[in-house]
Amino acid sequence: MTDTKVLFVVNALSGGGAEASALSVFHELRALGNDIKLIAINRASDEVNEIREAIILLDRNWKAGPFKTVLAYLSFVKNLNRLKPDLVVAHCELPELFCAFMPRNRTRIIAVEHTSNPWAGRKFLGVITRVILKFRRVSWVTVNKSQNRIWLGDAKPVLIHNPAAKNEKAEPVKIKEKIIFIGRLTEGKRPEWAINAAISCVIPIGVIGDGELMQLLLDKNLDHEELVNFYGYMNNPWAHLSQDALIVMPSQYEGDGLVAVEAIINGFPIVLADNQDLRRFGLPSGNYFSTENELRGILQRVKNEGVSAFRTPESLIKKLQNERDIRTVTLKWRQVLKLDEANR
Repeated sequence: MTDTKVLFVVNALSGGGAEASALSVFHELRALGNDIKLIAINRASDEVNEIREAIILLDRNWKAGPFKTVLAYLSFVKNLNRLKPDLVVAHCELPELFCAFMPRNRTRIIAVEHTSNPWAGRKFLGVITRVILKFRRVSWVTVNKSQNRIWLGDAKPVLIHNPAAKNEKAEPVKIKEKIIFIGRLTEGKRPEWAINAAISCVIPIGVIGDGELMQLLLDKNLDHEELVNFYGYMNNPWAHLSQDALIVMPSQYEGDGLVAVEAIINGFPIVLADNQDLRRFGLPSGNYFSTENELRGILQRVKNEGVSAFRTPESLIKKLQNERDIRTVTLKWRQVLKLDEANR
C-alpha cells in the first residue's frame, strides 16, 4: 500500500506554542520518511528559510481583513487540489475554518484543539465552523488532558501532548530581570497582572512576547521603564534567562500551557494562575495564585527570600521530560494518522 499523504495546516511557522509544536511534529514525521506537507496561512515577519518543497506559505498577514482571507483560502484550495492529500490536520481556528469550507472529497480531516476556550471573541463564526466540521465527521485531537469533550463537536478527542525539550544551547544571559512573563500579549494571558504586581513590589520584570496588547502596555508603563522591559517575541527565551528567574503565568485559561511545560522542564521556578487548565500540572499549592493581590504577595516573598520555594520537584520535571519527548509524541501522531497501518 502506498504512503498516506498528510497535510498539516497551521496559522504560521512561528508565533506560539501551537505553531512550534506542529512544526516539530511535522519535521519529525518527515525525518521518519512519511509523505507530509505543511501549509502556513500567515506569513510572519521573522520567517525562517524552511524546506520549500514541503512547506507552502500563503500570502496573508496576521490580522488581515476579509478580502485577504478569501484570497488565502482560494490559494489554499488550489494547493489542496495540487497536493491531493489523504488526510488534512487543522491546527487552531483559522485552519479549522479553511478545512470546514474546503471542497468535498475523500480527504479525511483531523482538527486539533489547542485551547480550552476556542474561538474566543468570535463565537458565532466558531459555531458555524464547528457545526460544518461535525457534519464532515471530523476527528479531534486535544493537547489538554482536562478537555474531555470538544466544544460543539460533541466528540471525545484523542489526547496528544505537545512536544517539549530541555534547552541545550549555552548562551550568555541577556535578560537580567528576575521576574519574567512569557506569552502572547492578549487579554486571556493577563500580562498586566504580572506587570502590575512587579511594579507594586518594585521588582524589575521582563516581558517576552508580542500581541494585540503590546502598544497599550507600552503606553501604560512609560513611567515605569526602569522596572518593565519589553523584549518582544523570542524564539528560545530559555537560553537567555538566569536560572533564578521566576516565571509568572497569570493566564485566565490555557490549552496545553506550553510555556509552563518548557519552564518546568528547564528547571525554572514558576507560579501559575489557579485554574483547571494549569492545576493539572500538579505543582505544590504555594505555586498557584487566584488574584492579582495574591501574586503581589508571592513577588514580595521572592523579593525578601528568593525563588527557592517555587522550584519544581525533580520527579515532576522527569515526568514531563518523558511525556513530552518528541519521539513519544510523534509515535502517538503516527497511530492517530494510521501511518503504520498504511505502510504495512
